[in-house]
Amino acid sequence: MSKIRELTQETALTDSNLIITQADDEISDTKKTPLSLLKTFLSNVFLSKTDTYSTLSTTNKTIIGAINENFTYVSNGKSLIASAITDKGVSTLATDTFATMASNIGSITTGYPIGYPIGTNGLITGDVVIPDSVTSLGDYAFYYQPVISVSGGNNATTLGSYCFQNTTALITASLPNATTLGDYCFNNATSLTTISLPNVTTLGVYCFQNATSLTTASLPNATTLGSYCFYGATSLTTASLPNATTLGSYCFQNATSLITIDISKAISIGYYFCYNAPLTNLTVTSTANSITLVGTSANVNNYSAWKLPVADMVAFGTALKTATTTTGIKFGATYWNALSAAQKAIFTSKNYTITAV
Repeated sequence: MSKIRELTQETALTDSNLIITQADDEISDTKKTPLSLLKTFLSNVFLSKTDTYSTLSTTNKTIIGAINENFTYVSNGKSLIASAITDKGVSTLATDTFATMASNIGSITTGYPIGYPIGTNGLITGDVVIPDSVTSLGDYAFYYQPVISVSGGNNATTLGSYCFQNTTALITASLPNATTLGDYCFNNATSLTTISLPNVTTLGVYCFQNATSLTTASLPNATTLGSYCFYGATSLTTASLPNATTLGSYCFQNATSLITIDISKAISIGYYFCYNAPLTNLTVTSTANSITLVGTSANVNNYSAWKLPVADMVAFGTALKTATTTTGIKFGATYWNALSAAQKAIFTSKNYTITAV
């Protein structure tokens, strides 16, 4: 056995660079091992922050640069993941931990919950009962699915955009606690005849556009209807919206069967509201000077298809605010001319110019 002399050495790690001083590098009586071998070994453990290392897979080949580069990649990646999760309806921050992000991903509503009737072609079909565990239906949730009815969902408050778009077999929709219907929610649901949405407050744009079989829309808590909301709902005869304050442009345009509408709290009416709708009953607020017409020309305030009795015409004129600029309105000649001079003055005294056609 070799006799090993005392080896005195001092090591220090300064600014990530290894410094080795040797007091005696004689290892045995017959053989010396250069200290350079030890230095090489330790250099593989304590790497320099300034030297370059070609084997690193990063663009930057220094230790500190590679660490910073990887940190940037992770940070940017977390931002992208957080944004994607948030876009799916679950608020997530880039500063959240990966564990939080993973949990949030699990909260995203996707696919078809267990229990939905699936046809042989893999599509949802028949009568769908939304589980009470569902709090929202995501965008495109039933898009183009051949469902016949939808009900349940006692805890589902939000229906995403395009949720039931092109569900052309859908006949009834009953969602008792839904409060928000996204854009195009029931767009082109051409077989839809019955809706029960008693707590809905907000309807997005094109929400029931071309729901051509719908005959009655009773939405007692609706406050805001987006543009084109019931556009082309050609079978709609009655719309009860007693708490609606804002009716978007083209809201009931080409609802060619609509004869009765209650908008008794409306304060803003958009372009082409009820254009081509043959109204015979219009309920508006009894408070004078409450309603603003968004459009200012007779072309967009075209109510020539209306067939309102004198009382409803007078009530409408009374409810209108005085226009800040000259504003045109178009009425059918028969119904405009049925008003007395004093009744016509209700409109004209408020800066409205009437065209009778």
